[in-house]
Order: sequence, then C-alpha cells, then structure tokens
Amino acid sequence: MPIQIDQLPLGALSTNCYIVGDSETKEAVIIDPAAEADQIIQQVQQRGYTVQLILATHAHFDHVIASYPIKQAFNVPFRLHKDEVEQLKAMPQRAAYWNIPITDPPAEPDSFIEHGEIIEVGRMHFEARFTPGHSPGHLTFVMADHQVAFVGDCVFYEGIGRTDLPGASTAVLKKSVVEQILTLPDDFTLCPGHGPVTTVGREKRESMPLMYLLEFKG
Repeated sequence: MPIQIDQLPLGALSTNCYIVGDSETKEAVIIDPAAEADQIIQQVQQRGYTVQLILATHAHFDHVIASYPIKQAFNVPFRLHKDEVEQLKAMPQRAAYWNIPITDPPAEPDSFIEHGEIIEVGRMHFEARFTPGHSPGHLTFVMADHQVAFVGDCVFYEGIGRTDLPGASTAVLKKSVVEQILTLPDDFTLCPGHGPVTTVGREKRESMPLMYLLEFKG
C-alpha cells in the first residue's frame, strides 16, 4: 500500500504538520495541526484527500493552533492523550506569552488515545506509544508497515525535546526515548515536530544531544 507523507512547517515556530495519505484510497490523517489552517486545507485539496482523523502528538500551543479550524473544515474527530488536556486548554495563554496571536480556541478532543492502541484509518495503521518527558501526555505514532514514526518533540535531527517546560522531565524523556523510540529498527524514519526528518540509526550514531540524554543520571 503506497502512502504519501507531506511535511508542512507552519507558524512562527515552524512546527511540522504531517498529512499522511493513502495514495490509492485517498484517505488521510492530519498529525499536529500546527497553524495556518489555509495551507493545510490547500494541501489536502491538492492531493484530493478525504481527511478521516486529526491526531496530536502533544498539545503545546504550536502543535494545535489550527486544531479548531481544521476540525471544522473536515468535520472529523480530534484525538490525543488525556494528559494533554491541561496543555490544550492553556493554548491561548501560552501563545500570548510568546507574543503569537491566535484567533481560534483549541479544538475539543473527541476521545483519548492510550498507549498501545492501534489506530486504523482505512488501510493505514498507527501504533500509539506513550512517550512523555517533553510533555506529560506526549505520544509517538508508529507506522510499522512503512518504517516511519511521528515522534513529535521527543527526538529531532541533531536534537531532543526541551525538558524545561511545565510538566517536562529529563529522566522521563530519557526513558521514553530509550524504550519506545530507540527500540525501533535503525532504518526507521523519524518525523519530528521541528526540522528535517532523520532515522533511528543516524541519531544513535551522530546526535550529540541524544548521547548526552542517554548519559543523563536521574
């Protein structure tokens, strides 16, 4: 089954929104509706997709600014982990702290995702892995059949997620990365919340921030 992954860096913090589509059935999932809803909608229309679901790796404001208009545009469920509800509700205040104007409230979640849940959208399957540390209810979505994982702000190309934010923990992030991300095969593509894609093997071999994290004693 061929899939197409569109990476859209959006908003003031260039947060990656991913549109994952089955190129044959044209069913699609939006992961992290970051900002600039018009660009997301335009890309969906250009691909000829029918969006079935909106997922959030976590609810830091820059990942969900467009959640409400995107949910309204496609009339589909919006899902995330229950431990992100507080972050979601705080989106307007935290965006204001960064002097980022927003016009819409966050979308209301339709249901919550648990660790180990298999999310099925047509022929596409996403395994939800609970990966807190950067945020209390952070999730990673793994498509094993396609050797790709959407890791949000856990791991970046040459980087790791911040742990100086409310609800964050370096020790917890280390546990998440070691147990839920680095256990994936080295050739898995990692699609992060910011910056370019990378692979498990590349980050194991060459990422100094990841090495420092693995050396952390906590």
